[in-house]
Amino acid sequence: MTAAALRQTVTAIAVGMTLAAASASAQQADRSDAARIRDALAAWNEAPARDGWLGSSLIGKPVLGEQDKRIGTVRNIIVNDEETIQSVLVSPGGTLQRTAPFWVPWKDVELSPNLDQVRTPVGPDTVGRYSVFANAPLDVAVMAGSYRVTELVDTFATFAGREGYGLVEDLVFSPEGKLIGLVVQPGKGADPARYSLPYDETYYDRAVGLWRFPFSTADLAVLRPFEEDSARD
Repeated sequence: MTAAALRQTVTAIAVGMTLAAASASAQQADRSDAARIRDALAAWNEAPARDGWLGSSLIGKPVLGEQDKRIGTVRNIIVNDEETIQSVLVSPGGTLQRTAPFWVPWKDVELSPNLDQVRTPVGPDTVGRYSVFANAPLDVAVMAGSYRVTELVDTFATFAGREGYGLVEDLVFSPEGKLIGLVVQPGKGADPARYSLPYDETYYDRAVGLWRFPFSTADLAVLRPFEEDSARD
């Protein structure tokens, strides 16, 4: 074998070893990613946050104001870009003589233990402070990063590899008002089980209203099916 041929052979072997090493590294990374996903889902099974409450449980519930007089109903829940409830949007009624909806900051909202009503400090003389446009025009940048609860539900969910899965039918909030989970209803099979999945803002494609989860249906094997009493409703 000539020196040139030997060099070509050595180079080919080195390239082959490099490609093989890269392939093995990629496979190892894939396995590591899959393990991390399964670990995250398994941890979600035991997360105290599963003792939170469902977003749908608050929509339409009566809102009480000063002296516990009814002043309206919950129309929507606004979640900010930190995945925390920013405010509750209220449709006026009861003792309030107004037609325009208003919102109450989350810090001024008190939920009843069984979520059958909401208490606020709002009254006929103070409701003007809670107008959506009370102090200034809406901050477009802030609102662009905010979500309405009703915007995030009844949206399609896909899994890894563009696998169609089902619908996101509800949101799970921690007792403190942090958005921490989603309830997903599979669209396949007879009476399939629902699952609660951990929330991550990167999963939602707002432009098309689609959830793109990094999981596969096989990953769900580590999850317990979602039951209504696993989150307050």
